[in-house]
Amino acid sequence: MENRDNSNSALWFIVGIAAGAAGAYYLQSEEGKRLRSQVTEQASQIGTQVKAQANQLGSQVNEYSRDLGTKAQSRVQNLSGTLNSALEQGKSYVDGLSTNVKGKIDTATHSAGQTVDKAETSFQRGMNKAKRNIDEKAEKIDKIVENKEA
Repeated sequence: MENRDNSNSALWFIVGIAAGAAGAYYLQSEEGKRLRSQVTEQASQIGTQVKAQANQLGSQVNEYSRDLGTKAQSRVQNLSGTLNSALEQGKSYVDGLSTNVKGKIDTATHSAGQTVDKAETSFQRGMNKAKRNIDEKAEKIDKIVENKEA
């Protein structure tokens, strides 16, 4: 059996050598040279096409990258502008609120001052009235005491 495998292997080896020799003989003939030339030309054309497509794809990728970078930069600038605008609006709101609160405090302070002035004036009038009443009653008591002594 081993002998049979060796004979098959030898047969295939001889067939391979014959096929290689026939191919080499064919490629050396005029028709083989034309075929080699055509294959070389087609391979060169395919290589040129592949190179052109690779260059085109590279250009498209570069253009896409530039566009993407430009869009990203534009969006960042827009976002920055929006944030700055919101910040300015917030500052303006706080300034307005601060002015409003200060105005209300000033109004309340003025109103409280007026109320204190009114209370003080009213208290003073009450004190003056009470003093007059006491003075009048003291006079009456003095007159009663004088009349009893006399």
